[in-house]
Amino acid sequence: MSSLNDYIYYNESKDGIRFSWNVFPSTKSQLNDMIIPVGCLYTPLKDNPETPQLSYPPTICLRSGCRAVLNPFCQLDFNQKIWICNFCGQRNSFPKHFPNISSQQLPAELIPTLTTVEYILPKQMSGPLILLYVIDTCLELEELAALKAAIKTNISTLPQTALVGMITFGHNSKLHELTLVPVPTAYCFKGTKCVESELIKKVLGHGINKVAPSGAIPKSDYINRENLSKFYDTNNRFLQPVGNCYDTFLRLLTDLGPDSWPVTLGNRSIRCTGAALSLATVLLEQTYPTCGARIMLFTGGACTIGPGQIVESQLKNVIRSHNTIMADDAPFLKKSQSFYQKLSATAAQNSHCIDVFSCCLDQTGLLEMRDCFRATGGYLVMADSFDTTIFNKSFQKIF
Repeated sequence: MSSLNDYIYYNESKDGIRFSWNVFPSTKSQLNDMIIPVGCLYTPLKDNPETPQLSYPPTICLRSGCRAVLNPFCQLDFNQKIWICNFCGQRNSFPKHFPNISSQQLPAELIPTLTTVEYILPKQMSGPLILLYVIDTCLELEELAALKAAIKTNISTLPQTALVGMITFGHNSKLHELTLVPVPTAYCFKGTKCVESELIKKVLGHGINKVAPSGAIPKSDYINRENLSKFYDTNNRFLQPVGNCYDTFLRLLTDLGPDSWPVTLGNRSIRCTGAALSLATVLLEQTYPTCGARIMLFTGGACTIGPGQIVESQLKNVIRSHNTIMADDAPFLKKSQSFYQKLSATAAQNSHCIDVFSCCLDQTGLLEMRDCFRATGGYLVMADSFDTTIFNKSFQKIF
């Protein structure tokens, strides 16, 4: 090439990369004198027919804080079969698929002129779709009927291999078995407190996969069919494939009625939203840790009991407003926010996301619950009713 500029433009067109400076500062004073900082623009997946495609995973530096990829600028020691990372200096062994590597026989990623390569990774087999429906039963008959119809439509479109579960809540939260039995079974939990992991293990150990890690995604990068079979545990009666529990799920949903706990005049419904979400989080944590799953919360009112409570049950006690929050006169706010922050952190750590479908004319506590969908990557859908087009179309669009 005739000049440095030609060399730079050639690499820009080949690699899809451009730096704000083509020469880096060599001293601290030069760095401080720079008005424009060193920066880089990169074009991912730039179309270049000359880019080689490699049919094996990239070789990565072993240091946890580095994880750089083997490249032409690394130091190589062919005698000891090692390479030294040019970013952190970590010494790494050559992978097994480089048995005959030498200075005359270099793999594509070490050839100096090939500064960009593409890796064709082995086909990743993800686990099945896992959905845990958390349904508010403190609804009017019309609202509950519309919600049940939407869920029935949704489950009919799911693949037969998808795992589904059901939790309902009102004054208490109930975890439903989905096995085909004459008399359906549900386990009732108090709505006044969180569900602890040890309680799930002790009380429901016979109905949940006792070896929790077998339900999780293996720590290896890719899942083979042998590992995939571990997702379907016949002992887990609370999360079953749609193909096995479709009729049972529909029967439970059809028979589901409003919460039986009486609501006296001048009081709100007793709703334990936080305790139900706690149950859902712990259940997935014990059965499918570190495996992608969705907790889908359908709520039509404010939490009035237990963890996550935002208002008292008596109607004379109004729900917090902008003015009371600004005046620090919202007694339940900080405690509820702290509860949902811890709950969402647990869900996010296990790759579980929380979707919130809030359908009510009044407030349902989204300010307190915002970490549930923000920290976990879940959806938030707000509507006036479960019978609106906004809710139904948004619910369908997720899938």
